[in-house]
Amino acid sequence: MRATGLLLLLALLPGCAARGRSPVASVAVERKTLPHDRIEALVAEMNSDDPVRQAKAVWELSESRQVTPEAMSTIDRLIDSPVPAVEAAAVWAFSRFPRVDRTIRESWTSDTPPALLQQTRPEYPREAFDRKIQGVVRTTILISAAGDVAHAEVDRSVPLLDEAALRCVREWKFKPATRAGKPVPVVAVAPVAFRIF
Repeated sequence: MRATGLLLLLALLPGCAARGRSPVASVAVERKTLPHDRIEALVAEMNSDDPVRQAKAVWELSESRQVTPEAMSTIDRLIDSPVPAVEAAAVWAFSRFPRVDRTIRESWTSDTPPALLQQTRPEYPREAFDRKIQGVVRTTILISAAGDVAHAEVDRSVPLLDEAALRCVREWKFKPATRAGKPVPVVAVAPVAFRIF
């Protein structure tokens, strides 16, 4: 499995309760175009000795539409960081750029994928339920080395259902993925189904 292929599809389509909350507008993250000088500044931050600055820079870069080869090499190096927050940010950022040079991290694999231990069901937002809105919200989640969902974003939106899907997946617990016997963070795609029966 290539590092750029770290997306593990979790075939988890939980049903929904008919309890509801107020609807929230779509929460899909809008990726932006960063100027080249900003990317260079972020690379400098990622190369600093301060893990807080490193993680912050990696997270900002992960929201960009484009990345430079130097930035990808730096992110690749940070995947092996001994600091869990930096390692997780690097894994997330690496998964955001599937069309970059695939020779980077071709041999990076996990020995075992994460295993779902606790799955909650989403609450059906009242307005969506009343309007009979159904569908599958596709989320992408970062599963930490501790097995928690450290970050979640909507990739395929169903308006009025996105926030409920995110609240749901953030509560899931996993047995973490491992590499060489060590728990490692991974990125997975987690669809959340909303059906009215």
